[in-house]
Amino acid sequence: MTAAGRRGDAAQALPDVGLDGARRWHGEAVRIADVARKLRELRSGDDSDVHSTLTRVMNLVVWAPDAPSATDVEALADALSTHHPSRAVIVRPAGGGDGIDARVEVMSRPDHPGGKGLQVEQIVLTLHGAVASHAASAVIPLLRSELPTFLWWPGAPDPASLQFTDLASVADRIVTEAGRDMRGAEAVARLVAVVASVDAPVTDLAWAAISPWRQLIATSLRGDALLRLRAGAARATITGPAGEPPLEASLLAGWLDHVLGPELVTSVAAGAGHGAVQGVRLDVDGACLLDLACGDSTATVTLRTAAGGPRCLSLPHPDRGSLVAGELELRGRDESFEEAVAAASRRRD
Repeated sequence: MTAAGRRGDAAQALPDVGLDGARRWHGEAVRIADVARKLRELRSGDDSDVHSTLTRVMNLVVWAPDAPSATDVEALADALSTHHPSRAVIVRPAGGGDGIDARVEVMSRPDHPGGKGLQVEQIVLTLHGAVASHAASAVIPLLRSELPTFLWWPGAPDPASLQFTDLASVADRIVTEAGRDMRGAEAVARLVAVVASVDAPVTDLAWAAISPWRQLIATSLRGDALLRLRAGAARATITGPAGEPPLEASLLAGWLDHVLGPELVTSVAAGAGHGAVQGVRLDVDGACLLDLACGDSTATVTLRTAAGGPRCLSLPHPDRGSLVAGELELRGRDESFEEAVAAASRRRD
């Protein structure tokens, strides 16, 4: 049956209430006006004691390139809503004739850590055919205009893609995962192009993933050691997996280049362990000033400095959901990230 032939019955589909208390509705070949109306009905039909202010933190728009990705991000977006109440709109392209299928879910959670009710709203739009190239037209009517809008792009965004540029135009902040599709110089080049092509601030989960490494290095390098690295013939060696460096290692190298100066010689070497970054060593004039190396567990790292060591330190390794949650805490431009990306793009191993 064609999209046009399905429209009449789909728009009249009735909501159902699941065993978990969630109120749901789905329809095929619907209009966005139908989706917005059903969302309002599901919200007004929730008779639990919900503090509506807890639904007004942000709009979260997520691009899911295929069905498996959509399943993953639906689960992650639902988990994120516990601490980041939002109206989540998940967008997935699909083949077939032009049209929109939609699923809407509204659920109340009375066990919010603050003791107040929490209302979770999730909308999944499957955009068929050419509609996917104009995703923003479908998304905008479903956003709360008074809230900031985050775009989570769980892959390498393409600034030449109509889908990306269209959704980026409505975002106040963009969170990407370029390292899921690309490695090394290619991933860095893609981030450089994206940062230059959009107005909204951009960050990437690979940058969030190396935050513990950056914090350890920043707190370990002080005074004379930092001055020596900036003034002398300094070399940085990052240990990672064999082959083309992952994006995390490339961004860490770019950050070190920016922090320690353009004269720093940075290289990425293959290690025998696990993890995108397995160690960092900083030398100047042949002397080691800092050596961070993962042990048998990626949750700890051994630190040696010119002043002493070894010391075993904790190295947090947040999961994907925690990394996204951390980026949703931020609002403005991350200048350190942009500087690290630019420096990484100028590197020559």
